[in-house]
Amino acid sequence: MAELTGYSRMHLGRLIKKYYGTTPIVLLGKMRMELALEYLENTSFTMEQITENVGFSSVSQFHSAFKK
Repeated sequence: MAELTGYSRMHLGRLIKKYYGTTPIVLLGKMRMELALEYLENTSFTMEQITENVGFSSVSQFHSAFKK
């Protein structure tokens, strides 16, 4: 994300913390789960497709993250 925005990692982290009240990693995880929920509600994608589309390496890893 830092490379795409042109900010240093530290500066981008501070900006995200300031505007979203959380760390970049937590924000990214939340965004991935929101996208997964969107797929579950509005597509006929398989769990394997959703897992791959939101960036998890396995369905079991996705299930664990989704439950949290």
